[in-house]
Formats: sequence, structure tokens, C-alpha cells
Amino acid sequence: MTMIESLYNAYPSGQQRHLPGQQMGGNLSSGSPTMDYPQDVNEEDENKFYVMVGSQVEQAVKLFEWKLDSVRKERESVIVMIENIVKQIFDKNQQHTSRAKNQAVIVPVGIKQYGSQASFLAVDSSDVDLAVTGLKIGGDKGSQLKEMRRLFTELFSLKPQGYISHIEIIE
Repeated sequence: MTMIESLYNAYPSGQQRHLPGQQMGGNLSSGSPTMDYPQDVNEEDENKFYVMVGSQVEQAVKLFEWKLDSVRKERESVIVMIENIVKQIFDKNQQHTSRAKNQAVIVPVGIKQYGSQASFLAVDSSDVDLAVTGLKIGGDKGSQLKEMRRLFTELFSLKPQGYISHIEIIE
């Protein structure tokens, strides 16, 4: 039984029960409900149904927020730890100057979040997507590859501690 069906069954007993959009005698799981509005649903019962659905949605949102809050501090501390490792490995020799509006701007090396965590759409089981930013493109490719391998090795060493479950280099 779906949540909608269980809420629907909570209507006062003894009345014909039809959800808005459901055909008389129809089935909620029959695929695509029609938009025929049944005549036997009174406004008071319909309002009760929507209040009940709204309450269930609010409870679900609060549960998701609570679960996400329970892992937020841990995630933030791991992100800081990873950013510190990135800054140690890609020290000043990777920091570079960029030209913006005829002004030289120093671009620091760091990390940037993307994905569900960055867009605030994450749930407690979501992963954290990070990208290394501010690296100088070009120059000595050999030393850049050496530093990238070192970063991979450093981050990979965190797996046994449970901080990282998957690490991948995306070119």
C-alpha cells in the first residue's frame, strides 16, 4: 500500500472514497489516473486529505534534514582535511596569476564542491564531489603529474580510516 493509499484510507468511514483525479471504481496503481473529478468527495474531506498529506511531507523533510545534519559536521571536517592536503601538495609553485580586466589576480589552489552536496540537494547517503581548482595549466607536465599522483596516494591512504570510500581522477 502506498503512502497516498494509506492516507486515502484515513478518510471517515462509511463514505464513498475517491481521490481527486481518480475515476470512480479506479485503482491508484493502474498507471495514469484520469483527471475526472468525482462528485462524491466533499470539500471538508478533501481539505483533510491535503492537510494530512502536507503534514506527512513536512515530517519527511524534517527527517531528511535531521539525517543530513547528523553527517554534515563530519563531512565538513573531511573536506577541510582534504583541502589542507591539496594545499600542501600544490604549494606556491602551482599558484598562478590570471588576468581579469587587465589586472593580475593570484589564483590560489583549493578545492570546490559540486554535485548534490554543493546544490543542497544531498541526503545523508549522498557522496561529496570535490574538484581541485586553481592549478596552473601548462608548464612542466612531469612535475604536475608527480604532484597529482602524490595527491591520489595521500587521499587513497585515507580509505582505511573510513574518510574516503571512492576516489577517482576525472580528466
